[in-house]
Amino acid sequence: MTIQLYIDNEPRNATDNATFERRSPVSGEVVAQGAAAKSVNGGAKVGHSAA
Repeated sequence: MTIQLYIDNEPRNATDNATFERRSPVSGEVVAQGAAAKSVNGGAKVGHSAA
């Protein structure tokens, strides 16, 4: 199972396509692979307003 980031209600990969693996503690088998977000991924949709 591959899990993407959801930004602005759309599935996306991490900016540099970085991923991480989640493994079963019993078998050590990879059970999921997810997008490894960095601050740059969320920052694209975060606006800054002047006070």
